[in-house]
Amino acid sequence: MEMSGSSEECESVAGTQQNFKELFKALAAKELNHLHRVNIWYKVLGLLRIVGNEPICMGGVNCQSLLPRLLVSISLSDEVSEGVDLFASVFAYCSVNESLQVLIFQFIRTLDEDSAVRALFQKLCSLHVSDDDEVPGVYDVVYQLDAFETLDVEVLKFLSLNLGHVLVHSWIPSWKTWVASFRNNLKEFDTVHFLAKERILIKIVQPHELDLAIVNFQSYPKRWEVLCTNNMDAVKYFASKCAKRSLKHFKWLNKSFHESVITLHSKCIGNDSFKHGLYDTEEFHFQVIMEIIDHPELNLLEESHLLLLLRVTLGDIHEKSIVTNQIPQLHYTLGKLGTTLSFSSLINLLQYILSRYFLAVTECIQNGTNMETNLHWYKQLTNLSIPAWFDDFMPRIPPIARAIFGFDGSATETGQETDSFHENFETLFECLQLTLSLNEELLMFYGKAGIDPLDVNPILTTKNCSNVLKKTTSLHFTMYFVSIYTVQLLSQQLLKDVNTSRSILGPRKIRIGATRLFRHCVGLIEHIIDNHGNNGLYHFIKFASQVSIESLPLQEISRILLYHVFSETNDTWVLQLCLSNELSINGLLDYILLWNDGSGMYNPFFTKIFKQPQPNVSRKNVMLGDLIELLTERVKGPDVDIFPPSKPKSKFNTNATSFIPLESNTNLRTPKRVEHTPQYPIDASPNAYAFNTVSVEQRPSISSNMSAPFANYFTKIFTDDQQSRPQMTQNSSASPSVSSYGHGNSSKLVNTGKTYILGGHNRAVNNSRTKSVHVDEFEQF
Repeated sequence: MEMSGSSEECESVAGTQQNFKELFKALAAKELNHLHRVNIWYKVLGLLRIVGNEPICMGGVNCQSLLPRLLVSISLSDEVSEGVDLFASVFAYCSVNESLQVLIFQFIRTLDEDSAVRALFQKLCSLHVSDDDEVPGVYDVVYQLDAFETLDVEVLKFLSLNLGHVLVHSWIPSWKTWVASFRNNLKEFDTVHFLAKERILIKIVQPHELDLAIVNFQSYPKRWEVLCTNNMDAVKYFASKCAKRSLKHFKWLNKSFHESVITLHSKCIGNDSFKHGLYDTEEFHFQVIMEIIDHPELNLLEESHLLLLLRVTLGDIHEKSIVTNQIPQLHYTLGKLGTTLSFSSLINLLQYILSRYFLAVTECIQNGTNMETNLHWYKQLTNLSIPAWFDDFMPRIPPIARAIFGFDGSATETGQETDSFHENFETLFECLQLTLSLNEELLMFYGKAGIDPLDVNPILTTKNCSNVLKKTTSLHFTMYFVSIYTVQLLSQQLLKDVNTSRSILGPRKIRIGATRLFRHCVGLIEHIIDNHGNNGLYHFIKFASQVSIESLPLQEISRILLYHVFSETNDTWVLQLCLSNELSINGLLDYILLWNDGSGMYNPFFTKIFKQPQPNVSRKNVMLGDLIELLTERVKGPDVDIFPPSKPKSKFNTNATSFIPLESNTNLRTPKRVEHTPQYPIDASPNAYAFNTVSVEQRPSISSNMSAPFANYFTKIFTDDQQSRPQMTQNSSASPSVSSYGHGNSSKLVNTGKTYILGGHNRAVNNSRTKSVHVDEFEQF
């Protein structure tokens, strides 16, 4: 974070220093009770987090013994496990803040000189040993903590970082190495000799080693400059790895180092997109998001630079939304671009696209375990299917061959490393987490500001306007719930596979990330209900009823979300809101009675909400064959002849041009494109659905010799249309879908391009597809 010379910021830094000085004195007091002591811990941690990269140990504030005092204070508490994680979090913030790194040096010196502190440190950190061998970096820990508005005991219990082992065996030894060989070596420092002697190129495979390399080189800009100008391939490779990692955590970089990192990375990839993001931030960030929405079928694992650009974009928007409260400015910038999509629509579309792609990758990984024994492993059905109509709220945009942000070269990395699935998967996972966090922040802002996008002036309400408002309301909530359920389906699967080998990321990142996704999903639903009242609650119950009929995994998700919304909140405001509305309480009661299987999972709904005992449910075992026959009898329609009766042959010659009968229809000469009928009704009642079969989507088969590399099949699968597995769909006589309203004759419209801004997110079929602002700059071959 760049330091500013304005008087307001100077006063802010002075106030922060004063608060830190008071907390530092209180931390040394021994007569504190447990609650007061823990409260001081989290005040210190919160203060270190909000200052960014500003100096707070100046101006007479002597805080060099902060870490030893904090360690002693934790030893006097009963919450040792959370206290160790808090100590490691403070250590991480001191590492990334250049002005606080002196605390790290002082603590390392204390460990070497004071045996009592060393013994206490090792004892506390060894109380809870984790089986996880994954070692997160200091930037990883800071990134997870920055996702929370406030830090307290519940947050650290929720994350369960388990950093004691990491502190003792990874962070402290690595810091000692950098202090001895890099910090204390002030004369005639040879960069190449240092990299070779300390085997840095081997060490930076570990994230924590790469993070400390960034932290130390930022403090010595001249050494970094020498590193960037060296022409040796090994040195350039090391510098480019540091640059890519630094871009994700730009908040903790000073201005000069940030600019140097962007310049170096732009030179490596031969593209100036990251430079545009540095200077033309807001408009450029929205263009990056629109690029993903314009190309929803991109194989993102092969778009490493685009993913990194999206990660930087979301990080910057998230920082502006939470820290500096620039959400109104972001809305104003989006309005100037002329897009027909709102801010919340963009974020929900991005959230759905990323989570849908993540599900496709996870499904491939899950099925890929059987690829040696099953040649058609990629056709296997899994529990990760989503209803096909989830795609109906996506903008209908023609496919584009290549985009402006699709640059895929690197001067310092091989093609295999540029398209590293592990690194891209991690970036994609972080992008999804940031998207949900930003979505939740937007809903919080709308609620505090009293902004209701569904609010209409009653004077202007007519019969036609009332119908449009109903359809708009349904679309609005569907947009949110579709993206929430897709993310929650992913979160459930990742938590199930956290201890298996069927995941690209390590168990720690999967567990923390998936738990964070679940927390965001519950938070989004709570904010929707808080902002829209019973209107939002009723549509949530209605949507849960709808998707539960189509998919049992989604039914399980509905039950979990309903339970957490009604039972796990801090107070009973959602329950009181539901009890005050007859539609909501009756809808919830009908849903629970329908799906109650007599197990304890549904007991809280009856005892806590409906205040009645759980009804007994009789169980019956049925053979699968009998069940299939029963289902086919229920949906069996009238007998239809397989071969329709032959029609009399026309006496007119279809190839003749001398005359055309008056009875003929001239429009039959040019076949019209038939739009696919959307697959779900507005009414979410169970009666609106029947169990019709849908043909399985044909996938390309793998040849029996398996001579082609696995990556070819992997690429082919994800570049095909990402359609869902067969779902139970409605009858053809059901009411029209949400997506069919408002554009009945849209296929007749042609967009000339004059109103087509950034992909033209409209419902008209754009057959002309004129050149847009950013997506149609193709490579010239």
